[in-house]
Amino acid sequence: MFYRLLKGSSSLLVVDEPVPAELVAKYAALGLPEKADAIIGAFSEWVGAKYLISDNRHFLKELKTEAYEVLTPGEFLERYRERRL
Repeated sequence: MFYRLLKGSSSLLVVDEPVPAELVAKYAALGLPEKADAIIGAFSEWVGAKYLISDNRHFLKELKTEAYEVLTPGEFLERYRERRL
């Protein structure tokens, strides 16, 4: 169901630029592994994402940020169905 939501969206954004190194460093300092998760966390803030949807335990348990809200796929779909997004 999640991929059907994305496929029909007219508001998708494709970014082909490197994430600013200072943002990656910020998320590494917040406890995310620098070579992967810190880049994803930094990218989410950089593009102004409202939500980061992930089952990744680092995001769900360790990341504390006010830049966006971290939701599991199930939480996101529940809010979507209830129109709480």
